[in-house]
Amino acid sequence: MRDLSDRVPNEEVVALSKKEEPRFLSLLLKDKECLSDAIASGIKGGGEGHFWTVECQILYSIIEQYYHKYQAKLSRTGIDSVMDTISEIGGETIQEEDKTSVRAYWDRVYNMEVDIEDYSMLRDHINSRYVQWKAYEIMQNQTERIVKSSGDQLEVVKDIQKRFQSIDTIEKDRYSLTMSMDEGIEKALTYIEQRREHPEITDSILTYINGIDDVYHGFQRGSYNIISGMINGGKSTLMINIGFNMAKHGYNVVYVSLEKKAEPLYQRLLSMHGMIDYNRIKVGGDSDKGLNDLIMRQYKEAARDLKENIKPNFHVVQMPQTTKLTKILNEIDKIHVDNPVDVIIVDYLGVVGHETSHPGRPDLDEAITSQRLQAYGRINDFVTITGLQLKTSSSKEIRGKAKKATSDGSTDVEVNTEDMAGSKMVIADADNALGIILNGEHPPTQAFIYGTKARDDQARSKVTLDFDGRLGLITDPQIEPGQITDMAEILYNEEIDSEVADDTVLFKKSVDKVGGNFDQGEKDKVDLDAFLEQTNEGDTQIVDSSDDPDDPDDSDDDLDDIFGD
Repeated sequence: MRDLSDRVPNEEVVALSKKEEPRFLSLLLKDKECLSDAIASGIKGGGEGHFWTVECQILYSIIEQYYHKYQAKLSRTGIDSVMDTISEIGGETIQEEDKTSVRAYWDRVYNMEVDIEDYSMLRDHINSRYVQWKAYEIMQNQTERIVKSSGDQLEVVKDIQKRFQSIDTIEKDRYSLTMSMDEGIEKALTYIEQRREHPEITDSILTYINGIDDVYHGFQRGSYNIISGMINGGKSTLMINIGFNMAKHGYNVVYVSLEKKAEPLYQRLLSMHGMIDYNRIKVGGDSDKGLNDLIMRQYKEAARDLKENIKPNFHVVQMPQTTKLTKILNEIDKIHVDNPVDVIIVDYLGVVGHETSHPGRPDLDEAITSQRLQAYGRINDFVTITGLQLKTSSSKEIRGKAKKATSDGSTDVEVNTEDMAGSKMVIADADNALGIILNGEHPPTQAFIYGTKARDDQARSKVTLDFDGRLGLITDPQIEPGQITDMAEILYNEEIDSEVADDTVLFKKSVDKVGGNFDQGEKDKVDLDAFLEQTNEGDTQIVDSSDDPDDPDDSDDDLDDIFGD
């Protein structure tokens, strides 16, 4: 590692770094709370980290790695053990004389007299100098670019602005605070009064699945929410539905997919929005069971509606299994710079790579990963959702009971927090936990949602929802009953001819849903029988009055009116 005391040509700043950095490390060697706070605050070691002097870069790197591995301060015995086994630091080979120097530097730093009350000041000074260096580095690299820019000045400035905003730790922790009783009571009363006067203004984000929202009343910003289920039991489907619903209602959602590629996910979302059997894409071609003219028109209309009318901000981050959480969060940070994020969904916790190692206790590693994800969401005020599998022993019993579940939703199957796999700490830390189980029909037609934990709200409640595997759609049967069933009799029943299909009002109902013409309030009131009755009376007749029954080429006019040219 090279000495970076010349990061900024400011002798006063260089002198402060040499004075304050060893004192800061002295506190980290003596106090575990200070150490954990420094790491949580994003203080980094190494040549590209926060420390300007090479000795501090090396020692902090060892302190940080030792903490991640053993969850402990770096003791004198610990530094001896590390030096006996280490062969390189920061990619550079370390010699015996270097090891002796590191041991001596540990002794020197540890024996410093430093007041623990100075910790916050030292941390903030170290972070400020790091931000100063990064900003100076950006200015050096970009000055010539902005001077020579002749036609794209705005884009250049925006890019430089983005580079400044992406500097690590440029913003202080917005979450941590100390609040007095008087201030807390006053803020609580003000909030309650606002909720009374303006119930429509809330810091919660609804799932827009009424059965779930009736229990949880949406998920609060900063909350940590677990969705559990069996293998292929609907976890991802529920998370995708919730995320897509939130995005369609104006929230910015980042969906981290560690098992599925991004492109097929968007194909699924388009099929959900267009109310089209996703399997038609797999069939392909232009046959009746594939992508015929009618289906392609629905896909194009659905795409137009999403891009021009609804414009959901739904990012999919595609990464392989075992990707470390740090890399995942860095990618979310990049998106957050351009599009302030409201919701993050990590699918799912069990396949995130751990950055700690407890041999024989993977549950502890999972708990630490979970806590880091939770803290990230808390600090950034994101709604955080992730998945967790049920235990093998519990899933066998639950699966057996689910097979006996009837179409009316009656079942004695339950999901409890103790049914969930991994560390109990994950569930203990979560604000809300839901379990999803599909019924035993082939294919499944219902999803049972269990509120296994609901902080401040109801729990131990069951909600029965409609599930359609062809769409990957989960809906509330009382609000949106049988959405694809209406289409199925037309699209998949070979006995219904094209003339009947062209004239049926069910396409109008479906297209209204595709086109976004039903807002949530009106959609809740849709009654198919009343809709059909109105249509028969001519109130919502969509059949073109110019249809010529003797003109065989005129049967497509109605569809042209619906879907556009």
